[in-house]
Amino acid sequence: MMNPRCLTGASIALLGLLAVAACAPAASPEAPAAEEPTSIDDVRTPPILQSFDLGGDFVLAAHDGTTFDLAEHRGEVFLLFFGYTHCPDFCPATLSLLGQVYELLGEDGDKPKTLFVTIDPERDTSEALAKYLGYFSVPALGLSGPTEELAPVLGAYAGMMEMGEDEAGEVLFGHTTYTYLIDHEGSVRYMFRPNDTPLFIAAGVHEQMRIARAESSTDPAESATDQ
Repeated sequence: MMNPRCLTGASIALLGLLAVAACAPAASPEAPAAEEPTSIDDVRTPPILQSFDLGGDFVLAAHDGTTFDLAEHRGEVFLLFFGYTHCPDFCPATLSLLGQVYELLGEDGDKPKTLFVTIDPERDTSEALAKYLGYFSVPALGLSGPTEELAPVLGAYAGMMEMGEDEAGEVLFGHTTYTYLIDHEGSVRYMFRPNDTPLFIAAGVHEQMRIARAESSTDPAESATDQ
């Protein structure tokens, strides 16, 4: 599926993802309206987690002054998406959406962190990333680096972006709009779309966190250490 976005009139190629949609007949006037799910456990068709042949480890500078190396975070689950602080629509909408996801995940302290990888390193300084991410109720880490370090990360996740300008001459980017669910082994297990509901995303994250905890509790290395 091609998911074009038009911010500046420039054509933007995004990663294709095959989707199958089922069509149901319209309900009769007498039929009761289907109840909307109200909790993660009520989601009738949760995300089917699978392994994608993309992604991989990377090292980038974090907005808090540290260096983030994905390989050093085995056992942790992350949500990752590409964006920039001057983004007029997708990025703030996604962060707001993820804020709702974290609310649905509840008070569980073992929630995944969001990785906000900038595609605009010239303007997205550490200070700019910290200020921007502070506007949202999301435990996010802004990641950046020189273009030669960011480009391979974008490519590894099959992401694309294109630069353009608005009528006022403001630099804008059209870019990949997927939010990637990265599991405790550093692999991509799902690619959420901008129109996925908070409950749908939360259900996928919840399931991946459950898997991570279950596999961590039966880790042979930990068992050997305990003996």
